Amino acid sequence: MDLEKQEKIDIINVHLKSIVNNIFNINMLIIQESAVTPINQDSVDALELQLENAFAKKQALQSELEKVTNEPGE
Repeated sequence: MDLEKQEKIDIINVHLKSIVNNIFNINMLIIQESAVTPINQDSVDALELQLENAFAKKQALQSELEKVTNEPGE
């Protein structure tokens, strides 16, 4: 049994929402880490890498959503 087109779209959107929330949370963590003295640059660098990876995941999911949306069928 395969998923219907709309089911696939709904699942991708759930994952996208999760990534968007994750991006926001990482940004908040970067703000928090940058607020203390001395700044732990290793922590900030690690968070920035997580942020970069989250944006890459978001882009991949957006591409998949576009692909599924443009598939023939309902």
